Amino acid sequence: YKATKARQVQSRIKQLEKVELIEIPDDEEHVNIRFPKPPPSGVFNVELKGIYKSFGEMKLFEGIDFRVNRGDKIAFVGPNGAGKTTLAKIIAGKIDINKGERVSGHNNIISYYSQDVADSLNPEFDLIETLDSVGSEKTIGQLRSLLGAFLFTGDDVFKKVGVLSGGEKSRLALAKILLSPSNFIILDEPTNHLDYSSKKVLQQALVDFSGSLILVSHDVEFLKPIANRVVDIRAGKLKIYEGDIEYYLYKRNAEAQQVSPVKVEVQSETSSRKEQKRIEAEKRQQRYKATKDLKERLANLENEIQSLEQELEKINAVLINPDSYNNPNQIKELNERHKELKLSLDKKVKEWEEVSLSLEEIEKEFTG
Repeated sequence: YKATKARQVQSRIKQLEKVELIEIPDDEEHVNIRFPKPPPSGVFNVELKGIYKSFGEMKLFEGIDFRVNRGDKIAFVGPNGAGKTTLAKIIAGKIDINKGERVSGHNNIISYYSQDVADSLNPEFDLIETLDSVGSEKTIGQLRSLLGAFLFTGDDVFKKVGVLSGGEKSRLALAKILLSPSNFIILDEPTNHLDYSSKKVLQQALVDFSGSLILVSHDVEFLKPIANRVVDIRAGKLKIYEGDIEYYLYKRNAEAQQVSPVKVEVQSETSSRKEQKRIEAEKRQQRYKATKDLKERLANLENEIQSLEQELEKINAVLINPDSYNNPNQIKELNERHKELKLSLDKKVKEWEEVSLSLEEIEKEFTG
């Protein structure tokens, strides 16, 4: 047994050594990836007029207006749960609105990326086939170079999409967008599954891109050379800064220094003890109404997550038992069920995180 394990380890080491030999060099000089030339568009790509959006009792946007002009490269910034992803999806036309109007400009062609877009990839295609479906004018060598820039090397490029991990699918979906002819690209947290080299490749491609762009990202260094407008999203409001990230950071700092002393001064001068108690009582009532549904949803999600985890534990206990493999049909069914449960669990955990962040943001509004 030990000798077998030792051979497996040595074999794995040799495989890793081979992969190391074909990694992208540090200078990356030969990796020069550009988006296809964007088709000409109108004066604006998308305009939002009086948009209302809510999730159950939670009102996210009430009557907002926003316009993406041709050539804008916009960074969406702000606290978690403030609605950056939701606004990006509204602009992309991926989700419905409760009220208002979304107007698409002339010849507006959108490429949209988010973590869940990876689920729409064809699981029967290998990686080369996936890219070739949108970049058929590229040679196999060029497609392999692009895949290499996104951490797919060697025989990885012949893997079926269906066997990829979530992070691998996200990288593949991002690589696919680099080959899609569009004039308006919307990327939601594109750097989450990328290493430093891959980030630099994507960053330069976005700098060179001559179409319009929206980037939802917490990575300030990634955004710095790209964005020419910044939209700060918080408490259901949009504040637009007509400049790059450095300008935004400078203005936010200046605003914070100006606003803080005023708040303290006004409160100390105008709030009597009785008035303060009334305000606090109203806040508690508002806080209860604003968080009630989210807290109930969190509790339900926690119960669902616990049930899924318990069922997974039972299946794992069977799968690690060597005697179970005497029944191949049972093992096949258990593996399929395991995949289903894992997928459901991942979705529930993601939803739990989103609801938790939304609840946290609402709580901050009442405690901040």
